[in-house]
Amino acid sequence: AETAETAETAETAETAETAETAETAETAETAETAETAETAEAAELPELAGTDWLDRPDFSELGPLALLPKPPAPIATPDTEEVDPRRYGVGRLEMRPLAGTSVGPHHIGLHGMLHVGDVAGRLHVMGLAGWRSEKPGGTDGFGLAAAYRGPARVRVHAYRVRESSTRADYSVARQGAELGLGEAWTWNGGGAAVEVGGLVDAGFGDSTELRNFGFGTGAVSHVQWAGTVALLAELEGGVQIGATDAQSWSRTQAGGALGFGGRGWSLAGRGLFGSVAGGTELDAYRLGGQRSTLMPESMHMGHVLVPAFAPGSAFGASRSSVAAELDIQGNVASWQRHSVGDAQVELIGLSSRIRLEPTPLVGIPAIDVEAGASCTIVNLDGPVDKPCTHLEDYAGWASIVWRP
Repeated sequence: AETAETAETAETAETAETAETAETAETAETAETAETAETAEAAELPELAGTDWLDRPDFSELGPLALLPKPPAPIATPDTEEVDPRRYGVGRLEMRPLAGTSVGPHHIGLHGMLHVGDVAGRLHVMGLAGWRSEKPGGTDGFGLAAAYRGPARVRVHAYRVRESSTRADYSVARQGAELGLGEAWTWNGGGAAVEVGGLVDAGFGDSTELRNFGFGTGAVSHVQWAGTVALLAELEGGVQIGATDAQSWSRTQAGGALGFGGRGWSLAGRGLFGSVAGGTELDAYRLGGQRSTLMPESMHMGHVLVPAFAPGSAFGASRSSVAAELDIQGNVASWQRHSVGDAQVELIGLSSRIRLEPTPLVGIPAIDVEAGASCTIVNLDGPVDKPCTHLEDYAGWASIVWRP
């Protein structure tokens, strides 16, 4: 038994020794494997080999640190009072000379103007002077026009003008003043405007009539797009009530336009109709002539402006004007028929129009520029024989009209 125990003890010791030897070998193998891996890693990254990552970098070989400049000391400012906001008002004014013209088959006229306005385009003051050639049919004289666009548009126009015609018995010489108060609104695709006012004037030279009247005008327009096509609609109207040499009179007129178009073009029909009750020949509708910077706006309500005919070519207590127009980028091909009293004229023509409202910063008032030519189909004597085949059937014109 003792021998067997001794043998078992020896066997246990041998087993333990064998296990320890195996563990020692495994530990040595593991250490060798780790060392081999570290050696391989160091071989892959030779620049990092032997680096102790716990050491702090050595900055002893670097130069001195760059120091930021000290912030500047604050500048002492004197005590100032708080500025209260105020309305812009008139603003800074600028002055510049401008020129206009009115050239037609029956006259040549030039208009000079000294314009004073503010940079915001609210105030416009124009000193006017006009000259015309000896050929009858133009307008000459001088005037002063002003307009202020604030909450509402207020305008004043004082004038002394003379208009002549190829008719020996027709000459209009008037001096007076006009006052107007208006407002305008715009929305997406349209706009509207109204104005009321009055005019008082008297004749000079051979004209002696005293005249005064009040007026009211209104207009509305709208463009409605349906895909790539737009529908166009306009309405306008006006009324004047006054007296000339104690003879009371009144004028009413209305018209509009309807058409369609696209980007840069439109096709529309237009019409304007009116009548006058009472008054004198001065208050009747008058055929012919062009718009003039020298004349106040309300005087043009009684004018049927047809540049191919001289001012005062016909008079009447009623008017009707119809037209068909094809407008391509402001270039208009048209057919027109105008009736004044018993007289009737008919024309076809081409014209180009530019109409601009006052331009802020640039400092110019509103301007209308038009040039064109027409052929008369029906004149005051009736239908023209073989129209547009003779030089005398044609007429050309051009005008630059400024509006405050």
